[in-house]
Amino acid sequence: MWTLRKKSREKAVNAIISDRKYSFVNLKDINSVGFAYPLDADIMPNQLKNIITFFKTRVPDVHGIILETKRGRLKKLESYFAAIGEKETMESFLISKGVSILKYENISGGIPDTGSSGDFLNREYQLFVNFNHNGNFTSDYISLSANASMVAAMRHSSYVPCFFVLSNKGREELSDIDFLEQLFHYLEIIKSA
Repeated sequence: MWTLRKKSREKAVNAIISDRKYSFVNLKDINSVGFAYPLDADIMPNQLKNIITFFKTRVPDVHGIILETKRGRLKKLESYFAAIGEKETMESFLISKGVSILKYENISGGIPDTGSSGDFLNREYQLFVNFNHNGNFTSDYISLSANASMVAAMRHSSYVPCFFVLSNKGREELSDIDFLEQLFHYLEIIKSA
């Protein structure tokens, strides 16, 4: 079973990767950012809000996609959102900030249904950020499918070897905001290709 899944994933990745060309982009040249955030573990609404705020204060055009990697994760996040006293629903908040939701039932074998993420993937991004905390294939697949000049990630992916990867020197994973701060620091000093 695992071998069959791995082969089908490799085939899907190879269909995309053949014509991809990436280049480094300096922060001053970045006008649009996309990001994929898999709900791999319990996440608090403030984490998502902090990520969105971080991007929105630095880049004019920001679009993200939240990936429900296990059935029920969105409901759990929605309950956390309500518990902190928010007046609007989590979904309406995310949509108002340019963040869409890819639900578990719209993912098959790690690959999103074509209609469920189409508009998000049709946009052009100078930078795409993959918050692939636990090696989530769907997050890697979307990052690879995104029409982006540069893709940055929290960890290396065996499916997508072309990421600009930032990680902590030790084995401890960077927090989302520490990762973004380091990424944007490097983007300030990198020369655009």
